[in-house]
Amino acid sequence: MTRHDPFWHQKRTKSDNRRKILAILRENPATFSELRDRVGLSRPVLSGYLQELTKEQVITRQVQGRRVEYVLTQRGKTVELIGSKLMSAALHKAGSIVQDPKGAKLLADMANMASANPEMFQIITDWALNIGLLTTSDPVFESRWLQVLAGDREAWHPFEEEINKRASTAQPKTLDELKEALDDIQQGIRKVFEAQKIKRSKK
Repeated sequence: MTRHDPFWHQKRTKSDNRRKILAILRENPATFSELRDRVGLSRPVLSGYLQELTKEQVITRQVQGRRVEYVLTQRGKTVELIGSKLMSAALHKAGSIVQDPKGAKLLADMANMASANPEMFQIITDWALNIGLLTTSDPVFESRWLQVLAGDREAWHPFEEEINKRASTAQPKTLDELKEALDDIQQGIRKVFEAQKIKRSKK
């Protein structure tokens, strides 16, 4: 795992901006101008994010009279559902790799973490959202993850193995190191998804 990712701040900014856009659209559909006013991005930068989210089938455009609005797709709504179910698992796993007992306790309790350590809480919630986006970015990934959520131990085993392997070597002591550790776990989850996709395509 790279301990000092030179692109960490760019990745964090991208994650924050995607989260803000999706948070707005969870409340209500919004036009491009409304999103730009609330998120505070330039026209070309916002356009790039919206194109990316549209390509991932998380959002889509709809016409309401003279209004052209962006709305969450069914997949986008599923991301929110999966994200909420992942949250407890994410906090549990993050807590297990934090060396400071006080930090681990905060991770185990979302409400306390949100007030006592908002930066750490944001890292965890961003990570859970990104995992949700990953699991719904491909039909094969989504199908496999729904099996996991349904309690299929066989489906969960390769993920558990990969996560435990990566978590066992992580000893984050700073917020940056925690972010890198969680990103490494996410890469492990993607690795399992990709391997299973290749395996399915060969059948």
